Amino acid sequence: MSKNKKPAKKYKPRPVNSAMILNQVLMRAQALASTDQLNDSQQTALSLRNWESFYTITKSEGEECHANDLVNAANVALVMAESGLGRHFISHIRAAQRSIVTMGARQEQRGKWLFTGPELHLVREMLEIHDAQLQSEDCTEGYLLKCIAEVKGRIERGHVDKLEAFA
Repeated sequence: MSKNKKPAKKYKPRPVNSAMILNQVLMRAQALASTDQLNDSQQTALSLRNWESFYTITKSEGEECHANDLVNAANVALVMAESGLGRHFISHIRAAQRSIVTMGARQEQRGKWLFTGPELHLVREMLEIHDAQLQSEDCTEGYLLKCIAEVKGRIERGHVDKLEAFA
């Protein structure tokens, strides 16, 4: 066996920039404490992603990432409704969640991400509700981040409907 001609260099771990880490933590804390309402570009970006995924699925071109976007939108909308932003729409949002889960189960059998007519209507209604939640003056950056954190916590605890493919 021939010997490697390049000698191995001594391992030097990258130095930790504690100031950068502290800055990231402070920025996150500021966002959570923020009372600024979402601006138009933030609302548009969030809404656009959800609607693009919805329309991609309606055109029979959907993939798992599009279904995931809809699941995430439904989960965040539910948490927002439960905390008071559209409390009377909770049953509509849960029905849309079931429709998305049913679509995922159907995809396992048929290989395509498709909604039935009633499912399509329920998911469209849920997206409209979620858009109204995002446009509400009560929806601040901090509030939205707390809702997203709650959804993540529920997923970790197994308290959110999800498909095996989403797990």
